[in-house]
Parts: sequence; structure tokens; C-alpha cells
Amino acid sequence: MHLIGSNYEKGSFSLQILLLSTFPIIVLSGVETLVFSYGQYRHTLTISLASSIPRTILYFTLVPIFGMTGVAISYTIGSVIGFIASIIVANRIRMSIYWKPLALTLFLPLSLAFLFATLNVSYIIGIVTTITVTYLLLMKLHIIEKTDGSFFIELMPNKISKPLITISNKIEKIIDWFYG
Repeated sequence: MHLIGSNYEKGSFSLQILLLSTFPIIVLSGVETLVFSYGQYRHTLTISLASSIPRTILYFTLVPIFGMTGVAISYTIGSVIGFIASIIVANRIRMSIYWKPLALTLFLPLSLAFLFATLNVSYIIGIVTTITVTYLLLMKLHIIEKTDGSFFIELMPNKISKPLITISNKIEKIIDWFYG
């Protein structure tokens, strides 16, 4: 975190705790958005309250004791409780959650990042390699499609997107040659 600035380095532990809330928030937000779009506002309220009430209570109790870390803990615990509520709501509306692709989408980049951190690989090489390898593996496992990446590349400015498209095409040719 020292690369971003000294303030982030001081909050590194809090940011690591907040990172734990990423997966629950992704699932919670997906279910909450779906039930809202279905017009099932009671379920939306249930999920929102399940995450907000514990957060608020824990903010008042943990922040005076732990400061920034208390905020991170409160937010993460509220996210986990909201995650549990969203799974209950998903079951009630018979929504299928595909856990394997979700887990792979989370754990592939995390495992690569952990490996690179353990091996003390330069952060620039680690980030680029993690993104590239994760994207290629998720494509190979048919969790994402090539068009998913193309969509995000097209959103970038031309000075960035054109070289990325060229590189992407070259990588695709190499993969096609390799897998024959």
C-alpha cells in the first residue's frame, strides 16, 4: 500500500479487512438488484436492513475502541449478515446462484496474487500477469467470453484500447496455436 501513499499504508490493515467484504457484497448486490427489479421491495428492504442495522450498531460500539479498523470490521460483518439474508431471499424466490463460477472468479486472481506476493514478484508484473492469466483461465473454463473483455477494452480511450486489442489478438493466436 505504500505505493499509493502513506495514508493508505497506515490504513493497510483496515483495507485488508474491507477486502473480506468483497465477495459477500457482490452476491448481496446481485440478489438485491434482482429482487428490486422484480418489484419485490420487501425482500430488497430485508437485505438492506440486514446489512445496514448491524453495521450501524457496530459502528457505534467498535469505532471508539478500534478507530478505522472498527469501521472496517463493522462494514464487513454487516456485509456478511446481508450476504446471509440475500442467500435466504434468493432461496425464497428460487434464484439459482452458480457458486462454482463465482468462487473461481474470486479465488483464481487471489491465489495468483498470493503466489506472486510470496515470491516477491514486482507488483507491476504481478498485476499484469494476474489480470492476464485470470482472464485467459476464465475464458478457457467458459466462465467469461472474449466479448466480455472486448466490451471493457472498447470503453477505454483509443490510445489505450487499440494497443490492447492488438495484444489481445496476438495472445488469442498463440492460445489457438497452443491448443490446436
